[in-house]
Amino acid sequence: MDVLAIKPRTIEIELTHPGTGAPTGVFIACASGFSDEVASEMFRIRDAALAANFFEMSSAEKDEQAKKMLAAQIVGWRFEKGATLGGVQDPLCSAENKLKLLSNRIMRAQIEAKIAADAAFFDGPESVSPTLSGSPSASTRRSKTGK
Repeated sequence: MDVLAIKPRTIEIELTHPGTGAPTGVFIACASGFSDEVASEMFRIRDAALAANFFEMSSAEKDEQAKKMLAAQIVGWRFEKGATLGGVQDPLCSAENKLKLLSNRIMRAQIEAKIAADAAFFDGPESVSPTLSGSPSASTRRSKTGK
């Protein structure tokens, strides 16, 4: 397997009512933070936070930065079955509307939960291993002597 050929795919998340589990008719397309397009937008957002002295930002300002980072991963959406965003049917997937959606903490939490697992963005069991997340585990590390 060519490890350089492993690329993340876009996933679709169906938002549900938190109390009943009923479908809302809203489907969110999310790209992986590993995709080049999303990563470059995240770098831009992080750079802006650093320029604003991130460590002196309030919790609310840091939360706003996190919301913008999550919004960068939303690459599209569908509103079906009479679903609306603030009363607007079939809203444009704009930066402003993404932030409106993510202002609803319950919907935001659903999206965050679904994108938290990197494996969701990759096809096939050979693409990712749940035991590997950036640094080699004890079972995959090899010393120079092969032990």
